[in-house]
Amino acid sequence: MRHLCFIAALALLPSVVLAQEPVTTTEADLVAVPAISADAIVDWRVKRVDSEGPWLWWELAPGTGGRVVVIRAKAGATVPKRISFQRLEPGPVVGHPEWTAIATIAPTHRGLRDARPAPGDYVYALAVVRRVSAGPEAFVWQSAAMSKAVPATVLEPLLA
Repeated sequence: MRHLCFIAALALLPSVVLAQEPVTTTEADLVAVPAISADAIVDWRVKRVDSEGPWLWWELAPGTGGRVVVIRAKAGATVPKRISFQRLEPGPVVGHPEWTAIATIAPTHRGLRDARPAPGDYVYALAVVRRVSAGPEAFVWQSAAMSKAVPATVLEPLLA
């Protein structure tokens, strides 16, 4: 009974508004991605390419948090300015079908070998992503820093 009296008293105060409908979250309500310095990706390159695929190497600025996502596309693709993921797992990049996420890695790692692509010309890019609230119990991963594209030609595997 005390609770009902308290709620009734709050409703009479002019500065208190009681929500009558559940609030729904839209894409426009997403909290801005925490800023990462433009210099977060200190170095990014294809270190070498051999018969087993390209060796990718990067260095992030000290203290860079979040996750590192390596993405790949056929040569000629333009690196997106921003990418988002519901879950961090390999597969097509939503909204950018020419790109495929090939790995999600902790920011403390510095390299990766991509042994899966068929022979041909590819470009790779690196995204530093952070978890962003998309509602009371939901979140997405959004890029806070994107690298430039680095090209690689995947060679035919050597026959035994």
